[in-house]
Amino acid sequence: MRLPSPATAIALLVAERVFGAVQARDWVTIVVGGLVLAVVNMLVRPVVTVLAIPAIVLTLGLAYLLVNVAMVALAAWLVPSLDIGGFWDVVWAAIIIWLVNVFLQVIPGPWRAEKRRRRGRQV
Repeated sequence: MRLPSPATAIALLVAERVFGAVQARDWVTIVVGGLVLAVVNMLVRPVVTVLAIPAIVLTLGLAYLLVNVAMVALAAWLVPSLDIGGFWDVVWAAIIIWLVNVFLQVIPGPWRAEKRRRRGRQV
């Protein structure tokens, strides 16, 4: 199991700055929210994804977005000083967080150190 990276906190910060419906009290809330979101994605998301496989197949993958939305909503519920508005606000926040995470996985940085080490051992 890999450790949570700072990429999730960075993605949450970008979602807060870009999208007005995501509101955090201070930078500590962003860090804690990113850590909680990373832990939720690491522990809860695989279980929910397996349970949602029939819906994911029937909707041709659209239900997987709802899994992401549920994880963001759960993280916002667990961190009291992190507020995300209604359902569509959580949907847009999940999309922004996903896009930023995809972008951060493409560019090099400290959040990719574990992958570089693993590749180095395989060569």
